[in-house]
Amino acid sequence: PQKVRYREFYQCDADIVGVSGMEADAELVSLKTTAFQRLGFSNFTVKINNRKLLTGIGQYSGVPDDQLADLYRSVDKFDKIGAQGVEKELVERGVDASAVHRMMDLIQSHEPGVANLDLIDRKMGSIEAAAEGLSELRELADNIAALGVPPELYAFDFTMVRGLGYYTGPIFETVITEPNLGSLSGGGRYDGLIGLFRRESLPTTGTSLGIERITDLMDELGLYPPDLSGT
Repeated sequence: PQKVRYREFYQCDADIVGVSGMEADAELVSLKTTAFQRLGFSNFTVKINNRKLLTGIGQYSGVPDDQLADLYRSVDKFDKIGAQGVEKELVERGVDASAVHRMMDLIQSHEPGVANLDLIDRKMGSIEAAAEGLSELRELADNIAALGVPPELYAFDFTMVRGLGYYTGPIFETVITEPNLGSLSGGGRYDGLIGLFRRESLPTTGTSLGIERITDLMDELGLYPPDLSGT
Protein backbone atom coordinates (compact mmCIF):
# COMPACT_ATOMS: atom_id res chain seq x y z
CA PRO A 1 0.00 0.00 0.00
CA GLN A 2 1.09 3.54 -0.80
CA LYS A 3 -0.45 6.81 -1.99
CA VAL A 4 -3.46 5.96 -4.24
CA ARG A 5 -2.68 2.24 -3.92
CA TYR A 6 -4.99 0.45 -1.51
CA ARG A 7 -5.16 -3.01 0.03
CA GLU A 8 -8.30 -3.71 -1.99
CA PHE A 9 -8.91 -2.56 -5.55
CA TYR A 10 -11.10 -3.18 -8.58
CA GLN A 11 -9.41 -4.88 -11.52
CA CYS A 12 -10.55 -3.12 -14.69
CA ASP A 13 -9.16 -4.73 -17.85
CA ALA A 14 -9.49 -4.51 -21.60
CA ASP A 15 -8.06 -7.63 -23.28
CA ILE A 16 -8.00 -8.86 -26.88
CA VAL A 17 -7.67 -12.62 -27.36
CA GLY A 18 -6.77 -14.41 -30.58
CA VAL A 19 -5.09 -11.58 -32.53
CA SER A 20 -1.34 -11.92 -33.03
CA GLY A 21 -0.89 -8.73 -35.07
CA MET A 22 0.03 -5.39 -33.58
CA GLU A 23 -3.34 -3.89 -34.58
CA ALA A 24 -4.68 -5.33 -31.31
CA ASP A 25 -1.99 -3.64 -29.21
CA ALA A 26 -2.55 -0.37 -31.11
CA GLU A 27 -6.26 -0.56 -30.30
CA LEU A 28 -5.40 -0.73 -26.59
CA VAL A 29 -3.21 2.38 -26.87
CA SER A 30 -6.06 4.16 -28.66
CA LEU A 31 -8.56 2.97 -26.04
CA LYS A 32 -6.42 4.31 -23.19
CA THR A 33 -5.74 7.71 -24.74
CA THR A 34 -9.42 8.10 -25.61
CA ALA A 35 -10.54 7.16 -22.08
CA PHE A 36 -8.11 9.51 -20.33
CA GLN A 37 -8.90 12.41 -22.66
CA ARG A 38 -12.64 11.96 -22.09
CA LEU A 39 -12.06 11.95 -18.33
CA GLY A 40 -10.29 15.29 -18.65
CA PHE A 41 -6.63 14.29 -18.26
CA SER A 42 -4.35 16.37 -20.48
CA ASN A 43 -0.74 15.90 -19.37
CA PHE A 44 -0.19 12.17 -19.79
CA THR A 45 1.96 9.86 -21.92
CA VAL A 46 1.57 6.20 -22.87
CA LYS A 47 5.07 4.75 -22.56
CA ILE A 48 5.71 1.82 -24.90
CA ASN A 49 8.49 -0.77 -24.89
CA ASN A 50 8.94 -4.42 -25.90
CA ARG A 51 10.19 -7.31 -23.77
CA LYS A 52 12.02 -8.80 -26.78
CA LEU A 53 13.85 -5.53 -27.27
CA LEU A 54 14.89 -5.50 -23.62
CA THR A 55 16.28 -9.02 -24.04
CA GLY A 56 18.19 -7.86 -27.13
CA ILE A 57 19.59 -4.86 -25.26
CA GLY A 58 20.82 -7.17 -22.51
CA GLN A 59 22.47 -9.50 -25.03
CA TYR A 60 24.05 -6.58 -26.90
CA SER A 61 25.45 -5.23 -23.65
CA GLY A 62 26.93 -8.60 -22.71
CA VAL A 63 24.58 -9.46 -19.86
CA PRO A 64 24.43 -13.27 -19.45
CA ASP A 65 21.00 -14.84 -19.94
CA ASP A 66 20.87 -15.95 -16.31
CA GLN A 67 21.23 -12.30 -15.22
CA LEU A 68 18.53 -10.86 -17.49
CA ALA A 69 15.95 -11.13 -14.69
CA ASP A 70 18.22 -8.96 -12.51
CA LEU A 71 18.48 -6.51 -15.41
CA TYR A 72 14.68 -6.23 -15.67
CA ARG A 73 14.22 -5.78 -11.91
CA SER A 74 16.80 -3.00 -11.70
CA VAL A 75 15.77 -1.08 -14.84
CA ASP A 76 12.14 -1.26 -13.64
CA LYS A 77 13.20 1.08 -10.78
CA PHE A 78 14.59 3.73 -13.17
CA ASP A 79 11.92 6.33 -12.33
CA LYS A 80 12.49 5.84 -8.59
CA ILE A 81 16.29 5.59 -8.24
CA GLY A 82 17.52 7.19 -11.49
CA ALA A 83 20.29 6.13 -13.87
CA GLN A 84 23.04 6.13 -11.23
CA GLY A 85 20.92 4.04 -8.89
CA VAL A 86 20.21 1.47 -11.61
CA GLU A 87 23.91 1.27 -12.54
CA LYS A 88 24.95 0.83 -8.90
CA GLU A 89 22.34 -1.86 -8.27
CA LEU A 90 23.25 -3.87 -11.39
CA VAL A 91 26.96 -3.82 -10.52
CA GLU A 92 26.09 -4.93 -6.97
CA ARG A 93 24.05 -7.79 -8.47
CA GLY A 94 27.20 -8.97 -10.24
CA VAL A 95 26.63 -7.60 -13.76
CA ASP A 96 29.89 -6.50 -15.40
CA ALA A 97 30.35 -2.71 -15.18
CA SER A 98 31.22 -2.37 -18.91
CA ALA A 99 28.00 -4.22 -19.84
CA VAL A 100 26.02 -1.89 -17.57
CA HIS A 101 27.48 1.22 -19.25
CA ARG A 102 26.68 -0.06 -22.76
CA MET A 103 23.12 -0.87 -21.74
CA MET A 104 22.51 2.46 -20.01
CA ASP A 105 23.60 4.38 -23.12
CA LEU A 106 20.93 2.52 -25.12
CA ILE A 107 17.95 2.62 -22.78
CA GLN A 108 18.29 6.36 -22.09
CA SER A 109 17.90 7.43 -25.74
CA HIS A 110 15.13 10.01 -26.16
CA GLU A 111 14.62 10.61 -29.87
CA PRO A 112 11.00 11.50 -30.76
CA GLY A 113 8.67 8.81 -32.14
CA VAL A 114 10.10 6.10 -34.37
CA ALA A 115 13.45 7.94 -34.48
CA ASN A 116 14.12 6.27 -31.12
CA LEU A 117 13.59 2.90 -32.83
CA ASP A 118 15.93 3.90 -35.67
CA LEU A 119 18.69 4.68 -33.19
CA ILE A 120 18.40 1.27 -31.53
CA ASP A 121 18.14 -0.45 -34.93
CA ARG A 122 21.42 1.07 -36.11
CA LYS A 123 23.24 -0.21 -33.05
CA MET A 124 21.79 -3.67 -32.48
CA GLY A 125 19.35 -4.55 -35.26
CA SER A 126 21.43 -7.63 -36.09
CA ILE A 127 20.51 -9.29 -32.77
CA GLU A 128 17.51 -11.58 -33.36
CA ALA A 129 15.54 -10.68 -30.23
CA ALA A 130 16.09 -6.97 -30.82
CA ALA A 131 15.12 -7.25 -34.49
CA GLU A 132 11.84 -8.99 -33.56
CA GLY A 133 11.05 -6.38 -30.91
CA LEU A 134 11.83 -3.49 -33.27
CA SER A 135 9.69 -5.01 -36.03
CA GLU A 136 6.73 -5.32 -33.66
CA LEU A 137 7.15 -1.74 -32.41
CA ARG A 138 7.34 -0.36 -35.97
CA GLU A 139 4.16 -2.25 -36.88
CA LEU A 140 2.58 -0.98 -33.67
CA ALA A 141 3.58 2.62 -34.50
CA ASP A 142 2.01 2.34 -37.97
CA ASN A 143 -1.25 1.06 -36.49
CA ILE A 144 -1.32 3.70 -33.75
CA ALA A 145 -0.88 6.42 -36.37
CA ALA A 146 -3.63 4.87 -38.52
CA LEU A 147 -5.99 5.07 -35.54
CA GLY A 148 -5.32 8.79 -35.26
CA VAL A 149 -3.70 8.80 -31.81
CA PRO A 150 -1.88 12.16 -31.42
CA PRO A 151 1.92 11.54 -31.45
CA GLU A 152 2.42 13.66 -28.34
CA LEU A 153 0.38 11.17 -26.29
CA TYR A 154 2.76 8.19 -26.64
CA ALA A 155 6.50 7.57 -26.61
CA PHE A 156 8.89 4.64 -27.00
CA ASP A 157 10.67 4.49 -23.64
CA PHE A 158 13.31 1.77 -23.16
CA THR A 159 13.56 2.33 -19.40
CA MET A 160 9.97 1.09 -18.92
CA VAL A 161 9.95 -2.61 -18.01
CA ARG A 162 6.72 -3.68 -16.23
CA GLY A 163 7.49 -6.06 -13.41
CA LEU A 164 5.45 -9.13 -14.37
CA GLY A 165 7.38 -11.95 -16.01
CA TYR A 166 4.69 -13.25 -18.37
CA TYR A 167 4.88 -10.41 -20.93
CA THR A 168 6.18 -11.56 -24.31
CA GLY A 169 6.03 -8.48 -26.59
CA PRO A 170 4.88 -4.86 -26.40
CA ILE A 171 4.33 -3.44 -22.91
CA PHE A 172 2.54 -0.21 -21.95
CA GLU A 173 2.32 2.17 -19.03
CA THR A 174 0.39 5.46 -18.88
CA VAL A 175 1.91 8.13 -16.65
CA ILE A 176 0.78 11.59 -15.59
CA THR A 177 3.58 13.94 -16.62
CA GLU A 178 2.54 17.23 -14.98
CA PRO A 179 2.44 17.00 -12.05
CA ASN A 180 4.30 13.68 -11.69
CA LEU A 181 1.62 11.59 -10.01
CA GLY A 182 2.58 8.09 -11.14
CA SER A 183 0.89 5.68 -13.52
CA LEU A 184 -2.78 5.36 -14.45
CA SER A 185 -2.65 2.09 -16.37
CA GLY A 186 -0.34 -0.71 -17.45
CA GLY A 187 -0.33 -3.84 -19.53
CA GLY A 188 1.16 -5.63 -22.48
CA ARG A 189 1.17 -8.72 -24.69
CA TYR A 190 1.21 -12.12 -22.97
CA ASP A 191 1.00 -14.73 -25.73
CA GLY A 192 2.15 -17.66 -23.58
CA LEU A 193 0.02 -17.22 -20.47
CA ILE A 194 -3.19 -18.98 -21.57
CA GLY A 195 -1.08 -21.96 -22.65
CA LEU A 196 -0.17 -22.57 -19.01
CA PHE A 197 -3.81 -23.52 -18.33
CA ARG A 198 -4.88 -25.31 -21.54
CA ARG A 199 -3.30 -27.54 -24.19
CA GLU A 200 -2.60 -24.71 -26.60
CA SER A 201 -2.04 -21.04 -26.12
CA LEU A 202 -3.71 -18.05 -27.74
CA PRO A 203 -2.15 -14.70 -28.65
CA THR A 204 -3.41 -12.19 -26.09
CA THR A 205 -2.78 -8.57 -25.23
CA GLY A 206 -4.37 -6.46 -22.56
CA THR A 207 -4.29 -3.36 -20.42
CA SER A 208 -5.62 -2.47 -17.00
CA LEU A 209 -6.99 0.84 -15.76
CA GLY A 210 -6.30 1.75 -12.13
CA ILE A 211 -9.84 2.68 -11.08
CA GLU A 212 -9.02 3.87 -7.52
CA ARG A 213 -5.95 5.77 -8.70
CA ILE A 214 -7.93 7.41 -11.52
CA THR A 215 -10.79 8.48 -9.24
CA ASP A 216 -8.36 9.85 -6.62
CA LEU A 217 -6.31 11.77 -9.18
CA MET A 218 -9.44 13.19 -10.82
CA ASP A 219 -10.41 14.51 -7.39
CA GLU A 220 -6.90 15.90 -6.78
CA LEU A 221 -6.79 17.61 -10.20
CA GLY A 222 -10.38 18.90 -10.04
CA LEU A 223 -11.57 16.99 -13.11
CA TYR A 224 -15.08 16.04 -11.90
CA PRO A 225 -18.03 18.03 -13.28
CA PRO A 226 -19.09 20.62 -10.70
CA ASP A 227 -22.68 19.33 -10.65
CA LEU A 228 -21.63 15.73 -9.82
CA SER A 229 -22.99 14.47 -6.50
CA GLY A 230 -20.66 13.35 -3.73
CA THR A 231 -21.67 9.70 -3.93
